[in-house]
Amino acid sequence: MAKSKGDASRLASLGRERGQMARCSDEGLKQKRKVALDQAQKKIDKRASELEKAQASGDASRIKKAQRNLDSARKAYAQIENSPL
Repeated sequence: MAKSKGDASRLASLGRERGQMARCSDEGLKQKRKVALDQAQKKIDKRASELEKAQASGDASRIKKAQRNLDSARKAYAQIENSPL
């Protein structure tokens, strides 16, 4: 319709949208999800290490903060894992 009316800007916009849709294949989405899960797992590992250091120091407030951070990282991982493609 945009082509028949000569609407160049709308035609260009539709072309960009079509190109973006092509990149949103199931494989592409699976890959993005895998990368996000890998990053979330690295964050969990980092937070677990921080908790171990805090426990070694014996500082209750530091331990509590590190535990909250670890719980948050685990929650983020679970959200990614449970999200649809």
